[in-house]
Amino acid sequence: MNKKTEAQHYLATKILGAYETAEVVWKNDTYGTYHRTFDDTTISSNISHHIVERQMDIEGRTFRVCSVFPTVKRSTPTEKLLTLIDNSLEESLKKA
Repeated sequence: MNKKTEAQHYLATKILGAYETAEVVWKNDTYGTYHRTFDDTTISSNISHHIVERQMDIEGRTFRVCSVFPTVKRSTPTEKLLTLIDNSLEESLKKA
């Protein structure tokens, strides 16, 4: 990105720079199942879900990111989002 484009991007988004990730690696969880993740991530599992934890340092502040994924998929995130949109549209139609 050239200087002019960087400045325009900053003015539009108030974000300067880029997010740099650690190397992607394969790690195993507490049950020995392998997952694709970052090298600074901790993975643990139990019967109902996988827990992925990572610590991020941004501008001198530390953020702990914890993601929880069910071990048995009932629906995809896209399916859940579409259901939410459909339900919202149905509610809007009922109120109209």
